[in-house]
Amino acid sequence: MNKKEYLNIIEALLFSSVEPVSIKKISQVIELTEIETRTFINELENEYKDNERGIQLYYFKDKVQIGTNSKYIEHIKKMIKTSRNKGLSDAAMEVLSIVAYKQPITKSEIEYIRGINSDRMINQLIERYLVEEKGRLEKIGRPKLYGTTDIFLRNFNIYSLKNLPKIDYDNIEE
Repeated sequence: MNKKEYLNIIEALLFSSVEPVSIKKISQVIELTEIETRTFINELENEYKDNERGIQLYYFKDKVQIGTNSKYIEHIKKMIKTSRNKGLSDAAMEVLSIVAYKQPITKSEIEYIRGINSDRMINQLIERYLVEEKGRLEKIGRPKLYGTTDIFLRNFNIYSLKNLPKIDYDNIEE
């Protein structure tokens, strides 16, 4: 295969996937090394940037996804007529923030921090694929542990959890 065919295949793989795809998986499908695959992915990314395309590549840990260029977000919003009620409520954002910063975390720990039952918010975040069960705590009752998903990273345009904004605990008002 020639270079153009590899680029087209990678583009098709990314376009057809709803979720970010691991570079390892792409390299297995196209039967190249991960280093060669990364080189082609970088070339594809540069092609999009150089030609100011409506799409671009987004990276999440060792995964990549094709998506719309954020430069055109206002036009996209007009087309899909996003309304505020389709977003997350303040309570859901609060739970999502707690999970993001404290994961893996149990429901009871979330509720202790919030001071209120959080079943509904956790279920809502699971339904939106922003939070998922990450395992169980090895103690009495074996409570579920929750953490964020790759979709959370993608939706908030975060490469890794290490890139979450730092919290200045000394300057938080009670």
